[in-house]
Amino acid sequence: MKQAILVVAFAVATCLLASGLADAQGVTHSVTNGRLTVGVSAGWGGAIVYLTDTQMAGGRNVIVSPDTGTDAQVSIYSGAGTDCWPCGNPSCDTGWNAVQAGNACNVGSGYQAASSDGSTIYTRTQPLQWDPDRGRSNLIVEQWISLPAANVVKMEYLVTNNETMTVGGRTHEWPVAYLDGTLVYPYTYDGGSPWTYDTPTLVNVPVPNPITFTSTEPWVAWTWDDGGGPYGVTLYVPTSQAHDTWGMRRWTPSGSVSRSILQNWGSWSLAPGQSVALTAYLITGPLSDARAQVYAYEGH
Repeated sequence: MKQAILVVAFAVATCLLASGLADAQGVTHSVTNGRLTVGVSAGWGGAIVYLTDTQMAGGRNVIVSPDTGTDAQVSIYSGAGTDCWPCGNPSCDTGWNAVQAGNACNVGSGYQAASSDGSTIYTRTQPLQWDPDRGRSNLIVEQWISLPAANVVKMEYLVTNNETMTVGGRTHEWPVAYLDGTLVYPYTYDGGSPWTYDTPTLVNVPVPNPITFTSTEPWVAWTWDDGGGPYGVTLYVPTSQAHDTWGMRRWTPSGSVSRSILQNWGSWSLAPGQSVALTAYLITGPLSDARAQVYAYEGH
């Protein structure tokens, strides 16, 4: 990007000065309904770094957030890139990739606004690109986090393109959630009788390789044991939203923590000055309860 050096310098300054960035993955804003508590890091662009359910896993945090590439967030791609590690590697160009939380060197995107009124968390950020040599994107990512039901986190996003180019031409992580690695059983429903509570599909996810697939109901989940219970986390993306395929992966990077990943891969292109919205949900608890919530939202 033009003025890349100045942009990177601004990012570093923001990292040092902005509230929440001294401990970037620390919770800066949260909401609770007595059962669920969800928290975001404003320093990491408002990415969700904390989610607990008092009825699940002893109330421990089920979001994995050791770095800016994890958490629950959106990640937006445009054009071609190379599969390589860009931090400290100037010969690597991963392409145009605006990541809500921050770049590959663990520098947070920071924030332009962050607030909580006790029921909704609002954040606005201008996200960094994953490749630090590309500096800061010219997108604006606004986010609203709320708890519309006892076991439901509602995630709303509005992405505005202030670039001089059209952004898109690829699928985006729309959104992605990195979950506790003790969630080891992957589920969806891809059968021929959707909306009938037919037996859910146990997905074959070969550790540590990522997979993508389609389904006939709009959700994917990781649970603690076979059979969809007693607890788990479900990602639900309404049928009205951008969706191409699901992604799942379970792996433990060297020197880091185990994680179970849920991705909605959705495609769209955004001309300069345009905006695109997303609504998605994280639902905690037994798979049967999560599925009932999905059916209710979808009118089945």
